[in-house]
Amino acid sequence: FEVACLHGTQGHPLVAPPGAPGELCVRPPWPSMFRTYLGDPDLYARSFLETWYLTGDVAEMDGAGWVSFVGRRGDVFKSAGHLISPAEVEDAVLQHPAVADAGVWGRHDPVAGTVVEGHVVLAPGFAAADELARDILGFARGRLGPALAPRTLHFRDLLPRTPSGKIVRKDLGKPYPEQAIP
Repeated sequence: FEVACLHGTQGHPLVAPPGAPGELCVRPPWPSMFRTYLGDPDLYARSFLETWYLTGDVAEMDGAGWVSFVGRRGDVFKSAGHLISPAEVEDAVLQHPAVADAGVWGRHDPVAGTVVEGHVVLAPGFAAADELARDILGFARGRLGPALAPRTLHFRDLLPRTPSGKIVRKDLGKPYPEQAIP
């Protein structure tokens, strides 16, 4: 079976160049290929584009054919021309010793289009302060670069999560009393 990262999965698929993100696609048949989604054959049909099955995952393939997962198609977003995986940004922010939990999402910005907005729960012994916010933002920029790091940071008591523990990123943008610190 054949695997590729494709651009243009809304129309005519084009193979993404090595190192460029695209939707991870599989050309049928493959081992243990399923024949339909139970109770939703139309969804199964919409999951194919020409001869490719669309996985819904964004990935990058290197020149040797190795695939690196970037994120789910619905989770990743573009900011200043960069495809951003919230999980990658969250992992970098979580490395700061003051951060106990982190979540990010793509907030609409009238000038830039979309910018990364960070939300953190502080570890015990740390208090929300402008200086700490600048330190966390600088820490993230040092690991990710300015295009991928959060532009603003919110301190929160907890992050919105599903019952299974996943961050509900769309709820990060809902109003709450904490203040953004640029």
